[in-house]
Amino acid sequence: PGRYFRLRHLEIDPGGLDLGGIRFRMKTWRRSFYPGRSGRFIERELEADIHAIVEALRKENDDHPAYPDAVIEREIVRDVEAGAIDLRLVVHPGTGYRTRFTGNEAIGEATLRGVIRKAPFREARATLRSWYERRGFSEVRITETQHPLAPGLMERRFSIEEGVQRRIADVIFEGNHALSAEELSTVVQSRPAGLLHKGYFDREVIASDREAILERYAEAGFLDAQVAVEHSERGGRVFLTFRITEGMASRIGAITFEGGCGDAPKRVMPQLRSAIGAPLTPPAVEFDRRALVSRLSEGGHPYARVTAVAEPIEGGEGERSMRLSFQCVPGPPVEVGEIFLQGLLQTRPRTVLAEIPLRRGAPFSLLAVQEALSRIRELGVFQAVSVRVLGLEEKAPVVHLLFRMEERVPHTVDLGVGYESDLGWNGFFELGDHDLLGRAWDLRLRGSGSEDRQFGEIGLTDPRFLGGKIRARYGLFAERRRQGGGSAEVESLHYGASAGFFHRWSTRVSSGFTTRYERRLILAPTLPERIAQPIRALSEAQGRRVFDPDVAGTRDTLVFSPSLTWDARDSLIRPHRGIFATMSLDVNTGLTRSLDFFVRAMADVRGYVTPWPVVTFSGIVRGGGLRPYGETETIPADQRFYLGGSADLLGFAADSIRPDDPATGLPGDVGGTYFLFGALEARIPLPWDFEIALFLDNGIVTNDLGAFTPSAFRHSTGGGLRYLTPVGPIGLLYGINLDRRPGEVNGRFHFSIGYTF
Repeated sequence: PGRYFRLRHLEIDPGGLDLGGIRFRMKTWRRSFYPGRSGRFIERELEADIHAIVEALRKENDDHPAYPDAVIEREIVRDVEAGAIDLRLVVHPGTGYRTRFTGNEAIGEATLRGVIRKAPFREARATLRSWYERRGFSEVRITETQHPLAPGLMERRFSIEEGVQRRIADVIFEGNHALSAEELSTVVQSRPAGLLHKGYFDREVIASDREAILERYAEAGFLDAQVAVEHSERGGRVFLTFRITEGMASRIGAITFEGGCGDAPKRVMPQLRSAIGAPLTPPAVEFDRRALVSRLSEGGHPYARVTAVAEPIEGGEGERSMRLSFQCVPGPPVEVGEIFLQGLLQTRPRTVLAEIPLRRGAPFSLLAVQEALSRIRELGVFQAVSVRVLGLEEKAPVVHLLFRMEERVPHTVDLGVGYESDLGWNGFFELGDHDLLGRAWDLRLRGSGSEDRQFGEIGLTDPRFLGGKIRARYGLFAERRRQGGGSAEVESLHYGASAGFFHRWSTRVSSGFTTRYERRLILAPTLPERIAQPIRALSEAQGRRVFDPDVAGTRDTLVFSPSLTWDARDSLIRPHRGIFATMSLDVNTGLTRSLDFFVRAMADVRGYVTPWPVVTFSGIVRGGGLRPYGETETIPADQRFYLGGSADLLGFAADSIRPDDPATGLPGDVGGTYFLFGALEARIPLPWDFEIALFLDNGIVTNDLGAFTPSAFRHSTGGGLRYLTPVGPIGLLYGINLDRRPGEVNGRFHFSIGYTF
C-alpha cells in the first residue's frame, strides 16, 4: 500500500465562456466527496474529464459555437504533508464558429449538422462529401468559406451542389467460371435498389467490392485473377458490371521448413491451414507464418523471424503446383529479469505475483505476459492493467517486466427503493469490499424486501480457489417468502449456507457445482392435527389435494447443483446478437423429512438477432421438471413451479398460472411439477435512450407431461416503453390476457427493472 492524495480545492477559469455547472460533470470533483481511499485523486480520471470538456467545446450546439482550437491548461499543486491536491484549470477557447449550409435541396439541414457533429472540425467538408457520395451523389461539389460575425466569432458556410442521386439497377458478373455469380454476390456490398437495399451508387464501395472479389479468388487459389469495373447509366439508374479474368489456379504440391525452425513445425502442424493439395492462399500462408513465429517466441525467442516463399514446381492443365517454404531465423534467446509492480494501494503484491506465470530466469514469452494481464484483470480489483517490457525494443538478452495497475474503489454501498407490479414497493441494500485483506476476495452483504419476500445474504468470493482458476463462492442466507394461492398459500422461512465452485473453460463456456444446506420452516398455514386429518380424508375422497398439511414444520435439506452455461451474447446488459443457454440440476436430499427427496432439472435458451438497425428480436424457451425419488411420492407446495407476472407471462398476476383443479377446471391452489415457457419480443430503439417493446408470451404449468398440448398453453401479448440506463432498462409494459378465464382480468401493467431475458 502507498500514499494517496485527495482533491482539496478546484478552481476553474472559464476563459470568458459560460461554463456553469461544469464541475458537476467532472468525476474528479465528485470523487473528492467519497470517504477514505474511495475519494483519492486519480490523474487518469482528470485526463478523461479534461478530454470530455474539450471535446464538448469543439462541437457546436444551441448553447455555444464550435471552438476547434480550445485547450485547457492545468496546474496541480501537491501538499505532501496534508495529502491534498489543489487543482486549477484555465480554459483557452480560441475562435468560435457557427455553421451554415446553402444549396442543400435533397438533404435537410438537421441531417447535415448531425453528420459534421461526429467529425473533427477541420475534416467536416471531407466528411460531408464522403457522406453524400455514399448516398449516390457521386458528382457532389462542396466549398467551404468563412465570414466574420463578431470579434472572436466566425461563420463557416458550406455551399453544396448536390447533383443527381444515382442508384444501382443491376449488378452483373462476367468471365467467372470457378466461382458462381451467386457466390460472388455474397462478397460484394453493391446491391440493386429494392425493399431491403437503397442501392446507392458509391465509387468507394465499388472499389472495395473489386478488392473483395480479388480476395475471394485468392482464397480459391487464383492468385493472378484480375477484375475490371464498368458501368452504364440510364436516367440515374446504373448498371454495374464486374469483368473477371480468373487466370490459373495454384495448389500446394510440397511444404518445407528451413533454417532454425527446430520443433516448431511439429508443434504447430495441427494448426496449419496450408496443406498439400489445397489451394495456395495468402491468408492461410500468413496465418501459418504467424503461428511459427508465435511458437518460436514461446520458446524464449521473441525476436524470431519467419518468411514464406512459394515457387512453382510443375505445370498442369488449368492449374499449377507450388512449393511452399518457410524459412526460420530464431534469433538469440531472452530471459526474464526483474518483475516490478506499480500502483498497488491495498492489494498485496503476492496476490498479483501469483497471477504471473513468469519468474526470474525463465524464458521470456509474450503469450505468458498476455496470460498474466488476463489473469490480473480477472481478479476484478483493478480498473486498468498494463505492462511494459523493458529491454525488448533494444533486443536485450534479459528483459524486465513493469506491471502498472490502477485499483478500483474497494468499498461500495448501494441503496435503492423501487416499485414492481408483482412485488409492490420494495427496497434493497448492498455493502461490499471487493479486495478484502488485499487478497482480491469479494465480500458482500446484501438484503432486499417486499411484501411477499424478504431476503438477506452475506457472501465471500475467492477468484482463485487453492491458487487455481476455479472461482469459489461461500454464503450464508435467510429468506422469508409467500407462495401459492387460495387455501394452499404457503409462507415459509428458510436459511442456510452454500458453497459453489465455478470454472470458465473458454470465453463462452463455463460450469459450476454448488452445495447448499437449507433449513425450511413452514410458517403459515399452521394446522393442528385435528384439522389436518379431515383435510387429508377430504383430499383422498375427492382425488385431489386441497392442502398438504405434512409440509408444515421444520425440514432440513442438502442440495447438490451442477450447472453448465454457454454465453455467446455480444452484451450482458443489452444484447443484440448471440445465444445464451444454461442447464442446471438440483438433487435435493431430505435430512429430517421424506418430502424433500426430489430432483429439479432446468434449462434456459435465449437468442438475439438484429436483422436491421431499427429492431432487435429476442426469444426464450425455458422449461423444468420435478421428480421425486426414494420413498417420496409428492413434491411440497413450496418447491413447485409457478408462472405469471413480470418475470415470465405478462398480463397475469404473479404465480397465478398453476395446474388446473380437476374438480373445477380452474387453476388449483399449488404449483406444478413441470413447466414450459416461451416468448418472443421485438425491441425498437427510439431517440433519447428509449425503446419500444412488443411481445408474445406462452406458458404452461402442469403435473402431467401428457398435458403439453397447444390448447393447454396460456397466452398473452402486449407492449410497452423502456428507458435504457447504463445498468439496464426500466420499463412499463402492458400485458393482454389472450385466453381470459373466470376471475381473471383482461390485462395488467407491469413495471420492472432490467430485461426478463
